[in-house]
Amino acid sequence: MHIAAQALGIAQAALEEAIKYGKERKQFDRPLTDNQGIRWMIADMATRIEAARQLTAAYQKLSEEDSPNTPRSQNCSLQKQPRT
Repeated sequence: MHIAAQALGIAQAALEEAIKYGKERKQFDRPLTDNQGIRWMIADMATRIEAARQLTAAYQKLSEEDSPNTPRSQNCSLQKQPRT
């Protein structure tokens, strides 16, 4: 859980740095972020970070719950399933 939260923080910082760099860097007298392909990559990064944030929050919630019908270990194992 803690590693996932740490990875999210690192990913968020990388996203912010990529946006900052894209605005500062000029190519053909225009900021790099004016390129549609770069914007797509940044949007994809932001989407994946938000998905990971939601998954981490769901995992946290499940790991704190003790349902009488579902043991904690099973809840945690369910969260390991890849999401698409």
